[in-house]
Amino acid sequence: LAYDHHDWDDNTPVATSALDGQSTGALTGAVVSSKPKRVSNNGNPNFSAQIDGLYLTSRFNIGEMELASYTMGRQETSKSVLDLDSSSQTLFHNFFNIENESFSQEFNVSGAALDDKLDWIAGLYYLNVNEDYTDLEVQAGGVPVWLPLYNVASTIQTTAIFTDMTYSFSDEWMLTVGMRYSTEEAEGMFNIKSPYGPAFTGVPAGKGYLDDDWSSFTPRGVLAYKPSTEEKIYLSVSKGFKAGQISPSSLGDVAVDPENI
Repeated sequence: LAYDHHDWDDNTPVATSALDGQSTGALTGAVVSSKPKRVSNNGNPNFSAQIDGLYLTSRFNIGEMELASYTMGRQETSKSVLDLDSSSQTLFHNFFNIENESFSQEFNVSGAALDDKLDWIAGLYYLNVNEDYTDLEVQAGGVPVWLPLYNVASTIQTTAIFTDMTYSFSDEWMLTVGMRYSTEEAEGMFNIKSPYGPAFTGVPAGKGYLDDDWSSFTPRGVLAYKPSTEEKIYLSVSKGFKAGQISPSSLGDVAVDPENI
């Protein structure tokens, strides 16, 4: 069992400068810095985050087999304040919070067979991630008042079943065959706040919803030769898959297609 905690409070990641002094602030006579490692922000740009993680690993012997369990729970809360005009005036500032909760669980069983010539493992995997961008707010036009524009949320669930087997023909030659079948479901929501949200985003007030799902079967095979205990030559063939994505923060029906390799 393990626990970790991280706490950040630093304005460095969100401090901004203008490329070649190109900022609307320059049109108003504001100070605009474009030199490396120098900024001319106002409004106290800041990034803070608190992350807590809990991890549990358990192992059990079941006859000649071993059952392993890996459990993870993680919670992250962050706050960002950005000076998007990169000048000494309050022309366009941005503020938002992110709350992220994730949970994963893996069970696998492993063992040996055929006079210990075959090593094998099989398992199940589950992941759930919930992420909320609470009200995104802006200050604009020199008015020191935060205006709420929108908030977004998303949920991702992944499940998978997998197995991997290695057969040793001799001390030098071995063959590995593995496969994994996984599914992923994604849901998202964006909520445009009236009256300021439509004016700044160009999207009508109200809620919008996104969802998509993907599945994949990814096998692999490896033929290996070990001429000595310090050398290994192998030929590997495998198929890879990267699930698609939905993007509620784009405030529209924008999705990223999955990739097959």
